[in-house]
Amino acid sequence: MKKRLLGVWLVVSMMVGLAACGGNTDQTETTGGGSTAETTADGSESPGAEAEPYYIAYAAPLTGDYANQGEEGYSALMMAVDAFNEAGGYEGHTLVVDRFDDKNDPTEAANIAQQIASDEKYIAAIGSFASGATMAGAPIYEGNLVQFSPSASSMSIPEAGGWTWMFCPDAGTQYRNWTKIACEELGAKTIGMIVIDGDNGEMILDTVTEAAPEYGAEVIASDKFISGQTRDFTSLLQKVNKDNPDVIGIFCSYADSSAMIMQARDLGITTKLFLSPDSYNQYLIDALGDTDTADVYVASMITPDTQDEKVRQFNEDFNELNGYYPGLMGAGSYECGNMIIRVIEDGATDRQSFHDILAGYTSTEGKVFNDQIDENRKVQRDAFYISEIADGEYKCIN
Repeated sequence: MKKRLLGVWLVVSMMVGLAACGGNTDQTETTGGGSTAETTADGSESPGAEAEPYYIAYAAPLTGDYANQGEEGYSALMMAVDAFNEAGGYEGHTLVVDRFDDKNDPTEAANIAQQIASDEKYIAAIGSFASGATMAGAPIYEGNLVQFSPSASSMSIPEAGGWTWMFCPDAGTQYRNWTKIACEELGAKTIGMIVIDGDNGEMILDTVTEAAPEYGAEVIASDKFISGQTRDFTSLLQKVNKDNPDVIGIFCSYADSSAMIMQARDLGITTKLFLSPDSYNQYLIDALGDTDTADVYVASMITPDTQDEKVRQFNEDFNELNGYYPGLMGAGSYECGNMIIRVIEDGATDRQSFHDILAGYTSTEGKVFNDQIDENRKVQRDAFYISEIADGEYKCIN
């Protein structure tokens, strides 16, 4: 009976949402399955009628410098959605995805969050790719609609909104693990660091500097840069490499890190380069082309040649559909989609019950990862992979 009431609620909500938005769907692309149910006078579904679909919103960069990340996440999300729909959904209810382009811009992300939250047809939202855009939407979603964050890692996200769940370990956890791997797997006793100027870069620098002595190492050089202002990193690289650290850590997106790798090799710098998970994806491989990548390593939470069967299967399935292996955005979006399905199958009938059911979970029980969920709505995951780039592929070494 709950599900029948949901069908009526969704029909009414869609009408109210369209009226509130003036029928404007210019920013929205709809994908998925489902049809409007016919109802009897008492509000129940008529015999043979199909159940109303559940609507979820996906907000991510679909244009601009990070469009590939948004498209990767969407492709992975649709793997979960398509499997659910092809199996008949839940009691006949299928999933429909509306996607929104927030351009990875906090202002645009806030505007889109307002649009999504005010349209009552959505039972949950996924987005965005980076922390700034994610946190811009979080206070708008709070108390209104659950927001799933597939890849953002800022430690400030839990405070930004109490209805936001992080499906990526926070940056503090990530960079303590990065430090451990740099020391134990790459033999680092001295570390140089290149970070993006800003709060997140400062936090990464502080985390690695604090963690390094626990593993018998120290940070001996560091510098910052403003992403997007330059593509010439030669002076930055020379400064950080001046005292010959065992490892230089590069903490930025693949677009900047690929340029740094190429320029480091052109300068004759042969120091081991160890990139953060932000750089791990197929686009890094493509950007490097035939660059000498000896002693170039990347940290990640997913890799195609892992011995973990669940992770391996997801990689293979994604690659078969898309022609490349996924990164963190793909894995996170896939897990968010499957969590939405889990909540629906556990009886969510509206936004509040969706939130309440989700709040009762202490682990993800995901298709790829089985993470603990802490009291701040963040997943806890210590496992990190380290891959060397060799012959145009990632080769896991741990």
